Amino acid sequence: MTLTSVFFIFMALPTLLVAYELVGLVARKHAPTAGKVVLLLASLVFYAWSASEYLPLLILLACGNYVFARILGTARHGRRALLALFVCVDVACLLYYKYFNFLGEQLAAILPITFENVDIIQPLGISFLVFSLISYLVDVYRGTIQPDRNVLNVTLWATFFPKITQGPIARYGEMFGPDAPAFTGTIKLDNLAYGARRFVIGLAKKVMIADVLGTTADAIFTAQASTGVDTATAWIGIIAYTFQIFFDFSGYSDMAIGMAAMFGFRLNENFNYPYISKTVGEFWRRWHISLSTWLRDYLYFPLGGSRRGNVYVNLLIVFLVSGFWHGAAWHYVFWGLWYGVFLIIDRIYRRYKDRLHLPAGVTWLFTMLVVVFGWVLFRADDMGQAASYALTMLGAGGASAQQFAASYYLDARTVTLFVVGAFLSTPVIRDLCAKHDGERWLEIVRAIGIPVLFVLGAIWMVNSTYSPFLYAQY
Repeated sequence: MTLTSVFFIFMALPTLLVAYELVGLVARKHAPTAGKVVLLLASLVFYAWSASEYLPLLILLACGNYVFARILGTARHGRRALLALFVCVDVACLLYYKYFNFLGEQLAAILPITFENVDIIQPLGISFLVFSLISYLVDVYRGTIQPDRNVLNVTLWATFFPKITQGPIARYGEMFGPDAPAFTGTIKLDNLAYGARRFVIGLAKKVMIADVLGTTADAIFTAQASTGVDTATAWIGIIAYTFQIFFDFSGYSDMAIGMAAMFGFRLNENFNYPYISKTVGEFWRRWHISLSTWLRDYLYFPLGGSRRGNVYVNLLIVFLVSGFWHGAAWHYVFWGLWYGVFLIIDRIYRRYKDRLHLPAGVTWLFTMLVVVFGWVLFRADDMGQAASYALTMLGAGGASAQQFAASYYLDARTVTLFVVGAFLSTPVIRDLCAKHDGERWLEIVRAIGIPVLFVLGAIWMVNSTYSPFLYAQY
């Protein structure tokens, strides 16, 4: 079941909201517990709808880590060894389901052994789930949070349907920590209004921008792989993909944050206008924030960060893991190393920043070129296509004759979405709303604009072909 399906938006989600509120009203004093049960059951059904064969694995991982955390919380000796053991169990699960065939093929290529691929289907959301579970264990070990005695809380947090497939990688404290909003088990109108607004904005990003530009990007990458394209067409394709992946993934994050808010949970923001970044380091503080902060807190700092060991080696390790986390293929590994190298350059640049006095426009342009060429590695099917596509962008290796000219792809619709995408990639609207928050004219605009945006998004959704979220594969 996808969040942008007609069934989910017009049937499943409204039914769940009504059932959740009715159960909360009937249960009264026990509304919080009853609400959690409803959401847990809904989450399990949501997961089983798309990957029923892996539902037992999902439950086993959630309950297993509940037990692991309880053991860590009560152990007096050997806690570090226990943590390492429990983390290894989670990582081993991820390695088997996502990387077993890839690692076997690489070993067979360098060792005198034979390897036959095993028919393994990657469980939905396994990468996000395992990283979330590891954060829970490490936080318990560090004493940041206490192991929850309530297995319902832990299993709901681990399986919560808005975030299970594509994140954000929500830490336990966001939903059930001491600083999290009190869970009442009933719907509050303010939460519902805010959540609906975020959901609609995310839906519009996905179906009205990402999916439309995705058709252009897919067509050009396919053409480049088969017959080749010229330099201008290659740039159109990667710019389309640059906007597609941002509005697709940030759109999903908006929808997840919005749905969580409807039920009284507060998930942290996952994007903060990354395409306005003036350095590569700033880009990673704004892009996929839940992953970048996870890597910082649970890998970079334990490795020593900038205080212990070689900071450059630490950065390369972190982004090697980041690339490998995204997929079992060499182009993902090199995508991670690409950023590791430029983050090292970024740190060196900061030493001489005051001497160089580079204009902000120059550093922004450099950062965006790094990001755009990085997306070539990320989008390509393999390293060969990535290298060929990048060379075409640089004016080398392009096709002398191609099926369609660049003007065919750069039609009025694409140009319009490029302009709209560039504008919405800046915080102009956010800052304007913050400046005039509470003013009547803004409330009127929201009251009219959000329903209109929902209708338009629904029309786009119904009239378009099915297009899964890009990060669903990770």
